[in-house]
Amino acid sequence: MPGGAVLAWSRLARRSRDIAWRLGLKLYHLNDKPPYLRALLSTLRLAPRHDCLILQLPPGPALPGTLLALRGRGKILCDVHTGMFHYRSIKEIVLNRPFRRLLSKCSHVLAHNDDAAGMLERIAPGLVEVIYDPLPPPKPLEPVEGLDPGRFILLPASWDPDEPIGYVAGEAIRGLPGGYKLVVTGRPRGREASRVRELARRGNSIVLTGFLPEPQYYWLVTNSAAVIALTTWEYTVLSVIWEAAAYAKPIIASSTRTLRKLLGSDAVYFNVGEDNSLATAVAALKPGMGERLSERLRRLSSESMDRLSSLCNETGNHTTISP
Repeated sequence: MPGGAVLAWSRLARRSRDIAWRLGLKLYHLNDKPPYLRALLSTLRLAPRHDCLILQLPPGPALPGTLLALRGRGKILCDVHTGMFHYRSIKEIVLNRPFRRLLSKCSHVLAHNDDAAGMLERIAPGLVEVIYDPLPPPKPLEPVEGLDPGRFILLPASWDPDEPIGYVAGEAIRGLPGGYKLVVTGRPRGREASRVRELARRGNSIVLTGFLPEPQYYWLVTNSAAVIALTTWEYTVLSVIWEAAAYAKPIIASSTRTLRKLLGSDAVYFNVGEDNSLATAVAALKPGMGERLSERLRRLSSESMDRLSSLCNETGNHTTISP
């Protein structure tokens, strides 16, 4: 797709990286922090080189900066993550809310699921498209020592506030059906870290891996008995869902409306904070669940990538910016 690029001003989302790979687009990861002066200057230089930009949002200031850089000479497809319209902190409100009205100036607004699309349609009516994540590309694998394939359940964690890892760890200490270990990835941080470390020291039912390189992380995905999708944050579809789909792994999901709507009856669910709810979900896993869910998610992902390619290549419908 000549002339297209993906642009991220702050931390790069897996979705943005994989969209660039899947569609053959240039990827600009500027990795800046407030007040984003370096990112703005780079965008003013880079954006006019492209006919179509897929802009990862938030941070909010990336939107007026990119609109200024293009001034109607190209298309901006705003890929809107949850923090742009549904806020977890004062920082997110200050950084993102003042700029969301500018979504109506873009060519299209990309929502990650139906519930997010409903929220965004109120802000940018007629511009919203539901685009599901691409599946990750094939990865080299490297075994993680001390873990037996098929004998653990994987919790990929970023240790963000919407992930009640302490609850899942507490359930694992009580014992999971089948004698599975709980493997938790990522660097422990935040309020949950101390409690989870303490629980992990009580026995061998919890393994904290810390940060892993991709070959080891994807070995865990491919060799897990199931993958936990953990969030209390509505409108969120986690990257791990698409990673699990790539390897036909069953999904155990926290019970949110968004996840239930997307995954349907081909996943099992637990209620955060409810005793034995996770154990009940593990016991409800059935043969073939991962394969059935993978087939459906693969189709949704492929259709979305075809649609996104079409949006980038369509003529007209360029961005506008008020003087």
